[in-house]
Amino acid sequence: MPDTKNYGGAVNVPSAGDSRREPFDAPVFAQSAAPTPDNRRMLEKIVARKFGDVERYRLATEGSQDGIWDWDVGTNALYLSRRLKEMLGYAERDIPDSIDAWSALIHPEDLGIHRESMIAHLKGQSDYYGAELRVKRKDGSWSWLYLRGSGVRDESGRVYRVAGAISDITERKEVEDAGADAEARARRAQDRLADAINVSADGFALFDSDDILEKANEKLAAAFGESSRGIHTGIRCAELIVILAETIVLDHDGENSTTWFDGQMAYHASPEGSVVIQTSAGRWYNLTERKTADEGTVLMLSDVTAMKLTEQDLQNRVQELQAAKEVSDRQSEQLQSLAQQFAEAKEEADAASRTKSEFLANMSHELRTPLNAVMGFSEVIKNELFGPVGVAQYKQYADDIYDSGAHLLSIINDILDLSKVEAGKFDLNETEIQVPELCRSVIHIVKGRADEAGITLIRRLPENPPYLLADPRSLKQMLLNLMSNAIKFTTSGGTVDLVASIGADGGFQFDIRDTGVGISAENFDRVLSPFGQVDTAHARDHQGTGLGLPLVKAFIEMHGGRIEIVSEVDEGTTVSLFFPPERTRTS
Repeated sequence: MPDTKNYGGAVNVPSAGDSRREPFDAPVFAQSAAPTPDNRRMLEKIVARKFGDVERYRLATEGSQDGIWDWDVGTNALYLSRRLKEMLGYAERDIPDSIDAWSALIHPEDLGIHRESMIAHLKGQSDYYGAELRVKRKDGSWSWLYLRGSGVRDESGRVYRVAGAISDITERKEVEDAGADAEARARRAQDRLADAINVSADGFALFDSDDILEKANEKLAAAFGESSRGIHTGIRCAELIVILAETIVLDHDGENSTTWFDGQMAYHASPEGSVVIQTSAGRWYNLTERKTADEGTVLMLSDVTAMKLTEQDLQNRVQELQAAKEVSDRQSEQLQSLAQQFAEAKEEADAASRTKSEFLANMSHELRTPLNAVMGFSEVIKNELFGPVGVAQYKQYADDIYDSGAHLLSIINDILDLSKVEAGKFDLNETEIQVPELCRSVIHIVKGRADEAGITLIRRLPENPPYLLADPRSLKQMLLNLMSNAIKFTTSGGTVDLVASIGADGGFQFDIRDTGVGISAENFDRVLSPFGQVDTAHARDHQGTGLGLPLVKAFIEMHGGRIEIVSEVDEGTTVSLFFPPERTRTS
């Protein structure tokens, strides 16, 4: 789309009604003007030729997810469709239909791309105008938009009108950025692997399917002494074995470098077990080869000098081999024994976990009964149901007792629910829920707390939403926990949004957004684990057990859904609950 400040007099078009002027002899955007009714009817006719007729154009502009724009080159009038403004979060009257207003929304770094593409199209150097630009949304964020359009030319080939559409490509750009991040992570993983190989206590070499050396570490080179200078990436495995043959001590009857080489190449072709070698430097190594999934080869060279020297002091060669076998057998038995011990320990741990969950569930019931009595009697006192309290301080004590009891009861309820889930004793009582009524109830419950904190609550619902098949109690608890957390960690003057919508897959989605202190990415797993809390100054000022988010996660997963957290420190947090589409009910 056009831009007043960027074209100046570099590209000119004839003004309206002046057929005597040469093409491009007046500034493209001399002024900003709203499109007249005649101009808009002209746009409808132009675009209608693309869609077939005016009615199809009307339906396309009303139903399309794209925005529509039109620029009258002669009058410099610009038309921006209502859908285009809505894509950026603006109301119809928030953006004037003017070149200046639109240009001010384009990211400064993208103005050059926008200018070049439009100028090329006006000059006839391209069949259409197209550009990917960042455009400022009403909330101050940036959306990636793909702008495309084509000009209408008169008989002399001069452009007198340009019209087109705008698509939101933010998600595609985010996917591209995510792909770049994945590549970076892959590179970091490769770097870590290389570091791990280099610090390994064993010699390491990796050959590809053509037996070409790809990687080797310093420990491998150290085993070859002076001969290591011949080791480099790109040599074949056979060349490495030749270097090794020149280094080892051959103490078998009738064996020489050639026969040893032939035997080692046979082992290399079908590696099984390992080979023990002694170098001329007096070191003993265990050489092992294994084939990779892509038909490459991994060669490991482990220094076993200490073991061999010990064996030589005790036994002859036959005894040494037998002792090595016995050691190997014992190690195998130990591994089996350790595996058995591990399995038994795991069973004991699982049983202990179940016992813990059952204990917590039973104990929570035992604690809740007297606690309800404490809360009930304190409420009678604070509300002075049987007459006024003689001393005002007593009433204050009753208020404190009730508040403390309510807090303790909330903790016990969370422990009880989480214990039931862990013990597999929590059953969903599913029914079709009216989402608007549920959201109103949740907002009503937390509004007092939000008002005290100076926080604005906002509720956003889709028009004529379907029913949601879910357990009413657990669903309400999920939303109350998330809304309470959002209010707790949002400072005065901030906002908390409760947004219900239908996702692209047809499933229900709840988003609880706040403008609070935020959570760093490395703490996401921590806050989703039982009793996990982030140690911040703000968190220390608020009571909590760290059970709220784990309980929400358990409940949403029982519904076949998932929870996602997006947050930036000092910017705010969005927690999203996704329900599968099969839980959406139209009646």
